[in-house]
Amino acid sequence: ANFNNWKKIDPATCATWAAILNSSSALPTSPPMLWLLRMLPYKGPEESLLRHLSQHGVPKSNVLVTDMLPLHSHLITKRQVDLFLDSLPYNAHSTAVEMLWAGVPVLTAPGRKMTARVGASVL
Repeated sequence: ANFNNWKKIDPATCATWAAILNSSSALPTSPPMLWLLRMLPYKGPEESLLRHLSQHGVPKSNVLVTDMLPLHSHLITKRQVDLFLDSLPYNAHSTAVEMLWAGVPVLTAPGRKMTARVGASVL
């Protein structure tokens, strides 16, 4: 799962996530699902993200996009996730903290700039 703002997700991140999802033998669920939160009320960014993932072998049926949740159910829902895939070059900030607080492991990689090292700093 990744619950970051979609502005943080670039084509390289999609390719990395696809490589992880395509190596499904390492993941606990079969088929592996990528859970994202719908950030905007219009479809353009969602369609672009799904297209990028599809180009790297992740079918749309393996991507779950849900609406934002009310605050009271926000953390409870995060506990349903097996693994949080961080984004590059802009790592999760408060989202990484919330995932760890919910008991979800966070997979991140530090980059060169401060915005790409926050996930590793949180860990």
